[in-house]
Amino acid sequence: FENGVGEGMLQFKNLNASINSLGNISKEQTNIEVETMFFGEMPLKVDWTFSALDLNDAFSFQAQLGELKVERLNPFVTANTNIRLLGEMKAMDFGIKGNKETAVCEMRVSYKGIKAVAESKKLKDKTVAALANIFVFDGKKDFVEKNCDSEVQRDKSKSYWNYIWLSMRTALIACVKE
Repeated sequence: FENGVGEGMLQFKNLNASINSLGNISKEQTNIEVETMFFGEMPLKVDWTFSALDLNDAFSFQAQLGELKVERLNPFVTANTNIRLLGEMKAMDFGIKGNKETAVCEMRVSYKGIKAVAESKKLKDKTVAALANIFVFDGKKDFVEKNCDSEVQRDKSKSYWNYIWLSMRTALIACVKE
């Protein structure tokens, strides 16, 4: 555990949520609204809408994240990639609209000085960090704001949350690569 966060775990503090029309017989759309502090310091608002009766599993997932020093993500990022991040994110807003097959994510992100550092001396980890810095992170000292879109296919052997993460990750990579 580092700063009370286990490796590979996401942390939410002061979580407030409201859920409307949750059920599998109501014709009304289910709406879930969440406000929390992501990793204890980054404001996060989520608005998620879907219908349990929709055979196509259509959904809308909107989120707004506030300012964060990306180092706070390292307990999760490092456990999953063996890379440590440096830099700041001023804001990230994204919307995902999808169904049981595909999802489209529209994202706006503002960041500066983001850099990846290998956490081990293994050549593979050093190579991944170096490639991330060359092709993904620009290390600029001023905030950069970018808009990008992405489309992903759902891997039905994985969870719904993996589908949301894949949509976000694909859009974020597109934003910082441009």
